[in-house]
Amino acid sequence: MPKGSIFSVDVLLAFLFCSFLFASIASSEFGFLLEASGFFKSFELEEKALMLADFAVKSRNLENPLLGSAFFDPEKRRLVSNLLDSSLFQSAKPVSFGSLQVSSFSLNAKGFGRKPVFFNPKLELSGKCIAVQRFVMLYPEMRKAVLEMVVCES
Repeated sequence: MPKGSIFSVDVLLAFLFCSFLFASIASSEFGFLLEASGFFKSFELEEKALMLADFAVKSRNLENPLLGSAFFDPEKRRLVSNLLDSSLFQSAKPVSFGSLQVSSFSLNAKGFGRKPVFFNPKLELSGKCIAVQRFVMLYPEMRKAVLEMVVCES
């Protein structure tokens, strides 16, 4: 064999080995990036669900209490966040925000037990869902309660 062909075979084998090594490292990094992007999408759903729960606790909407059920204090002429007007929940109905939909909404109060306002199990089976809980006080009973909301992405 001539001297140049042995050198070119050695270079070819080294190039193939380095290419295989680089490809395996790149594929593992790509898999990590795909996994991380899925984590960030679930984090985005969790963030939006928490914002919906905050919105329900810190604002007031008489037409649909899911959009806000904070107690209005007439003496101070302002809303009291985390103090919910329990008389408003009878008229709550499901609501959607683009691709997000609230599939269930309930109150779990000491002494009263769990009181579901509405529940839509079809949504929970159809897509990604996340449950959010928020500690609140109920007016006029002044009882501690947990607001439970399940938000689904369709």
